[in-house]
Amino acid sequence: MNIPGIKDGNRPDFSRPNIKPNPGFDRPAFSDPGFARPSNNDLKDFLNLPGTIPSNRPSTRPATRPGSGGNRPGIGDRPGIGDRPGIGDRPGIGDRPGIGDRPGIGDRPGIGDRPGIGDRPGIGDRPGIGDRPGIGDRPGIGDRPGIGDRPGIGDRPNRPDRPNIGNGDRNNININIDRDKNINNIRNKWVNRPPGNRPFNPNWWDGNRYHNNPHWHWHNHWNHYPAGWCWRPATWVAFGSWFTWGAWTQPYAYDYGSTVVYRDNYVYVDNKQYASADQYYNQAVNIADSVPENVDDAKVEWMPLGVFAISEETATDTGLMIQLAVSKEGIIAGTFYNDITGSDRPLEGMVDQKTQRAAWKFADGKDEDIVMETGIYNLTQDEATALVHFGKDQTQTWLMVRLPEPEQDKSEDAAETPQ
Repeated sequence: MNIPGIKDGNRPDFSRPNIKPNPGFDRPAFSDPGFARPSNNDLKDFLNLPGTIPSNRPSTRPATRPGSGGNRPGIGDRPGIGDRPGIGDRPGIGDRPGIGDRPGIGDRPGIGDRPGIGDRPGIGDRPGIGDRPGIGDRPGIGDRPGIGDRPGIGDRPNRPDRPNIGNGDRNNININIDRDKNINNIRNKWVNRPPGNRPFNPNWWDGNRYHNNPHWHWHNHWNHYPAGWCWRPATWVAFGSWFTWGAWTQPYAYDYGSTVVYRDNYVYVDNKQYASADQYYNQAVNIADSVPENVDDAKVEWMPLGVFAISEETATDTGLMIQLAVSKEGIIAGTFYNDITGSDRPLEGMVDQKTQRAAWKFADGKDEDIVMETGIYNLTQDEATALVHFGKDQTQTWLMVRLPEPEQDKSEDAAETPQ
């Protein structure tokens, strides 16, 4: 690098020039040249402003922002320096509406003004309050079938289809539990009774009231059967060779209130409409009245069907009993016994070959509109249901509870069913 004044890397010698002593320079005195401030118009031209600047322009910032209606807060009192709410008083920490005054807590429309209280369509317009058929138009007050036509009085099915238990259909489990309890109570009442204090004892058929009495003519020869004969149960197998028309291929199960149901003045069998209530009653009457005439009582053979306590389905006790037997011709005969009054009445009826319905009535000429019926198969069971028609306008489901033969009768040398 060649730097002027430097040769061969040797720095040239130089000497600082002498400085003359201060010559005593005096600062000239300052004098106002008389500078004049430009006029407003000149300043306007200089600044390129659109108009004339008034000569009386205020020297201080206006105290009021145009249109604000108050002091301008931006200099000394502007929030955010000392009083900005974001530090101590900022809403959301202490006074934020979301904590105390947030509409969701106090004023949220769902609490005070929510339409669900006064105007919510589910309260005012919901059909369940004003227009729900269960309040104003529910048929249960004037037109409910339970007052005049409810099946529970005359035609109530009494079992799982009874409409007035719970919220609809009855609970089968609860019914069975209650019915089993009732059956046990009824049966135990008679089992625990001393044998000598029961009807149909060994000498029962020897009484004079059965002989030469037209109402008891079927019973005239029952004293020829062994003691305790009338208590013996029958079996379905025994029917196979008993009736004159031969054996049925299979039994029909009549479970009244379950498979046979009264509903809307009709009778339904296995959920199919079978007949009107009046028709079904008339059928029972016709079956009971179809006993053949000109039958020689002395030549009729009888098979005992047993002794049953009978009661309304919900009863826990009963003093009513029936004793039944069936002939080869299908004739039903027996005795109705009232333990309270100690009275008995003859029964007479028939088994229908086609439907297997067995129906019987009082045979003493009284209460002729009362008919009791059940399936012949039910009479082989230890407990079963039956219908009691109190005329054509009232029908009830009853229980039939088979009673065991008294112990003293079992000790007798009982013979077999007559051949």
